[in-house]
This record gives sequence, structure tokens and C-alpha cells, in this order.
Amino acid sequence: MAHFNRCLALPAALAARGVRLRGESDLDRPFLEGLYVASRWEELACTNWRDEEKHAFLASQFAFQHQHYATYYHDADFGVVECDEAPVGRLYLFRGTFDVRIVDIMLLPASRNAGLGSALLLAIRDEAGSDGRTVSIHVEKFNPALRLYHRLGFQPVSEDEVYRLMEWTPRSPATTPATADLSGDQTRGYPMTFPNTLEEYQPHVGSDFVVTLADGGAYTLTLRDARPLKAHHVPGRSRDPFLLVFAGPITNGYLPQQIHSMAHAVLGRFEIFIAPLGAKQDVMEYQSVFN
Repeated sequence: MAHFNRCLALPAALAARGVRLRGESDLDRPFLEGLYVASRWEELACTNWRDEEKHAFLASQFAFQHQHYATYYHDADFGVVECDEAPVGRLYLFRGTFDVRIVDIMLLPASRNAGLGSALLLAIRDEAGSDGRTVSIHVEKFNPALRLYHRLGFQPVSEDEVYRLMEWTPRSPATTPATADLSGDQTRGYPMTFPNTLEEYQPHVGSDFVVTLADGGAYTLTLRDARPLKAHHVPGRSRDPFLLVFAGPITNGYLPQQIHSMAHAVLGRFEIFIAPLGAKQDVMEYQSVFN
């Protein structure tokens, strides 16, 4: 029986979609092998192997990895991701004193590109950030998921011939629940301090900001412009007013006018009020005004 001591707190929106995380058992072995085979099948497309040869090779690789995890990460929490009571992936976490290591995160191909992976990563970040721990994971250098980790604020730390070690670091020391000030914006669990000056945003024009959606998914915005606004001098004003302009895809709708939770690789995670401006070609533009 695999170790599973602590479950990851999933967002309510994920639970509403029928997503849950449970402990792995020996009965999951056939599913886990199939998950591994499905996830790595495309890597063997360049070979001239027959399908049965590909399957045999990947099954042996899965057995080797399974034994490696059991030996070197025996204290990790081995979880199976379910959706509507059907297994769709796995999540293995090793919770250290100063770092939460994502030993493995894998979803069936049919369950990808729907925001589930992003939501799981954000939940891991939330847990680790609550007590100031980092989050780390080894990612193959050719893995397209590297773009996702970059968007969610993970930075490369080191690499070898195959893997790149990615790490997310909390922007500032976390406030523990026992001492948290729950006034103002912190009532939703995010720090009250957030980037609120033009000088903080201007260096990041052209970079991505990831918005957490109500259903647990993610929506990526690109900061297109950060410029000052003309205004009369107001005594006591702590900053000069400025405008931010973002752009995002419109293939699956657009963001409503409201306060959104947003994450950036350097600026961290914070809340910001944005409003749609209108569609231009294949993107929707949004603005945020700071008075």
C-alpha cells in the first residue's frame, strides 16, 4: 500500500466538477501503468517499433519508475486524481521542511488542456506558500509543460542532460492563520500587499499573468501596456494614477468585469480589478486603472 498521509486541499470549484484526490492503492496498478504508457506514447512515434514492442518497453519503464519512487520517496504522499469517481491522473508530493517537491504529476491526455493541471499546481503553491515553503519539480527539457510552469511563476534552478529543476518561491514570508489580519483583501487568503505602482509593472510589459478562474482553471493574459494617466495633483495621494492594458484569447469567451486572482513569475500572486475593453483581431483587451 502506497503512503498517503495528507490530502491536498482542492479549490471548491474543482470539487464542484467532481474532482478529488485519494490515496493510491495496489488496485490502481493497472490504471497507473496505462496512464504512464498513454503519457509517453508519442515519444516513441519516431521509432519503427511495433505497438506491442512500444507497450512492453513503456511498461518496463513504468515498473522501474514505480520501484524508484517507492525506494527514494517512500515518505511522499501518493495520490490518484479522480473526476466523477473515475481515475484521470496521479499526484505525488513530498512535503519537506522547507520545500514541497512535486515528485510526479500526470494526467490522461483526455483530461489535459482543461485547467485541471493548472488548478492542482496553484493548490500546491497555496499550501506551500501558507508557511513560506518553496515548490520544486524536475521537468524534462523537451516537455511542453515547461511553458505552464513558467507562467505559474516557476523558475529554473539547475539542469542536467535531461531534466530541468524548476522552483517556485513565495514572494514574501507567509502570514500564518494564527496571526493573519483578515481585514480588506486578505479575507480571501491572499496577501494584502500587492504591486500597486507603475514602476512595479512597467518592467513586465510583454510578460504573462495567469488568472485563476472560478472553475479552478487558468486564463493567461499578456501585459501589453503600462502607462501613466494625466491627473490633477491630489495632496496626500500615495501614488500617481496609471493604466494597465492586458490581452487574452477569446476562443473560449472572456473574463467578466470584476476582481480576479492573478499570478506572475516575479510579482507573485495578488488580486486586481480588470474590465474588458473589446476585441481586437483574435484577442480581447482588458484594462485596470489605478487611481
